Amino acid sequence: MDRILSLRRADDCIAELRRIGVTSHGIESMYEKSHCLAIKLKDIKLGAANIIKQDMLSIGGDAAVSRGVVNGKVERSDVIILGNLKMIHLLIKKLSFQDIFEIPQIITRLQKLLEIEEKKLPYTFKAGDQTLTLNRTHIMGVLNVTPDSFYDGGKYNSFEAAMRQIEKMVNEGADIIDIGGESTRPFSEKVNVQEELERVLPIISKAIQRFDVPLSIDTYKAEVAKAALDEGVRMVNDISGLQFDPHMAETIARYNDIAVVVMHIKGTPKDMQKDPI
Repeated sequence: MDRILSLRRADDCIAELRRIGVTSHGIESMYEKSHCLAIKLKDIKLGAANIIKQDMLSIGGDAAVSRGVVNGKVERSDVIILGNLKMIHLLIKKLSFQDIFEIPQIITRLQKLLEIEEKKLPYTFKAGDQTLTLNRTHIMGVLNVTPDSFYDGGKYNSFEAAMRQIEKMVNEGADIIDIGGESTRPFSEKVNVQEELERVLPIISKAIQRFDVPLSIDTYKAEVAKAALDEGVRMVNDISGLQFDPHMAETIARYNDIAVVVMHIKGTPKDMQKDPI
């Protein structure tokens, strides 16, 4: 299917080029053309601002300046340079022939910014001793060990069925497995702590031994979260945004490097559909 790619980071672009069989030399050349930047320079002299704008226009990019730069009514202006990485390198090359209007200093500033940009490391998501590098979309597989979840209620109530489903999701590429023992679909009823623990703990205990992916506990109860964390889970997914149980935040805070998904809900699962708009 034809589509517009979202290549926000260098790794995304390189991966897509490799995927269609581009050579290493080709990747090196094309990467700079795909990597678009908006660079803001502060307090640039009028003459330099005009030179930067004209140089960028000459190579297919642009530079935004104050309207006073055009008619000469300001002495200085901030400048926003718009272009891909290749254009910025070309701009620096063109500017290097100038030694007026503090342009040598501007070149140094641009080079420092490019050095930071080109060495930028991808963001990471840490859950205990496991780290996900966020240079791509990661998939969370959801396992509802409940009789009444809106999508898969009752399908994985047995231990064997639950383990088979986790294995299937991991094999299909799930990066995180989220395990929940209470349905929070609209109009659902609460489950007591003991029943929720009986549903999730045996599965968590075995899944940690068998699968090398981060496990998440989907609960809004501090007691359930604590038991799951003690078992080895390293992520808490709380639909209430840590609001339903006043002890949830302090419970999680006792553990090192725990990831927390802070969700939002209007009301409670039982009444969330009353006047939802």
